[in-house]
Amino acid sequence: MINLSKIQFKSLLSIIAFSLVFLVLGCEKEKVTPDDEEEEEEEEELSPYTSLNRAIYEQMEDIYLWNDSLPDINPSEYDTPEEFLAALRYQPLDKWSFIMTTTEFNEYFGAGEYLGHGFMITLDDDDNIRIGFVYKNTQSYREGIRRSWIIKKVNGTDATAENVSELLGSTEEAITNTILFLDTEGNEQEISLTKETVEINTVLHSEIIEQGSKKIGYMVFETFISTAIEELEAVFEEFKAESIDELIIDLRYNGGGMNTVAEYIGSWIGGNRSNSVFYKLIHNENNESRDVTVNFTENAEALDLSRIFFITTGSSASASELLINGLTPYYDVNIVGSTTGGKPVGMYTISFTRYNYTLAPISFKYVNADDYGDFYDGLSVDYEAEDDKTRLFGDQEESSLKTALSVIAGETVSVQRSAALPSESKIILPKRGGLDQFLKAY
Repeated sequence: MINLSKIQFKSLLSIIAFSLVFLVLGCEKEKVTPDDEEEEEEEEELSPYTSLNRAIYEQMEDIYLWNDSLPDINPSEYDTPEEFLAALRYQPLDKWSFIMTTTEFNEYFGAGEYLGHGFMITLDDDDNIRIGFVYKNTQSYREGIRRSWIIKKVNGTDATAENVSELLGSTEEAITNTILFLDTEGNEQEISLTKETVEINTVLHSEIIEQGSKKIGYMVFETFISTAIEELEAVFEEFKAESIDELIIDLRYNGGGMNTVAEYIGSWIGGNRSNSVFYKLIHNENNESRDVTVNFTENAEALDLSRIFFITTGSSASASELLINGLTPYYDVNIVGSTTGGKPVGMYTISFTRYNYTLAPISFKYVNADDYGDFYDGLSVDYEAEDDKTRLFGDQEESSLKTALSVIAGETVSVQRSAALPSESKIILPKRGGLDQFLKAY
């Protein structure tokens, strides 16, 4: 069992952005003092958030990775901090910097909670609205709803990709929806669900698959948040006790999260390499003193592996890519599925207590021990496979898992190494402002 103090939790506000890298080293700052109170009152007539917008601009000038490309715009002309930050983003590359209420931020990254039904929805190749996964501690799970179920109607209205988010309603109210599903057997089931506080379980599935004389550890991991540590510990301790020969980590829907959680997973794989570089963070010229090299955390119980398999899609990003990229110099890393999301950058978080807002601007890029990074087009796959949404996690006939198992078995599998753009994940995201890139479930 790992001594968690060694994982060096820099802060619960340290997160790896859910698209391609991660919100690392949680850095709390408070700087929300306008130059002049009289000027503030005058400007507040134009926008109630003028002083906050000014403070945002000041922080962006300092910590933003592309601070030399900030536009010259007037903070008082933007009605919300969200609109202002959108105008500040470095458009060619930055899709991830966000600002959101501190309350919502802490609920998700600290407590691992949100209000909803606890399921993610996605489209299959026939444009059916499929359940992608269901969190376990929810009414949805207790009612028997599972991955692959199809949503046909919500409150009597036919559900489509265009209207299903609106039909399911606000993510801030405990509303009740009556949903008509088709289950895995093709039977109709009408179920009424009330939105509730969902406790996120980050490990969606884990098992040991026996293939001949080999034991293969398989885990579906959905998000890098602080509450994941206990779940991950239980899974890796089982894998260690069973002396697995191969490891498959399924990150197909994992958009990222906290870098410290990536370090924790890395310790179970590379923990016997504690003097070796896991990743390096590189900042703008103003903040070169923040540049840091992070080694693998020592773990005497680390798995004894020579290769690792990762299952990915275009929704695999941030901390997911950090983990894959960091292990690549040392292991035979095999990526199965489709090209990842492409986010080789991360954020610090800055809290404006007076306004109950937290800003997460892209603040650094990361590279591995070979100084490889800047993969904005994603990490390309070694073996191409579909995300078969009609099958449950762990079904050995599901395309991505089947491909990984075939490679392990030594069977001939088609190889694809082109640097293609990230594949369409076809996930239908609820609108939650800054959490869009992290929280995919309704």
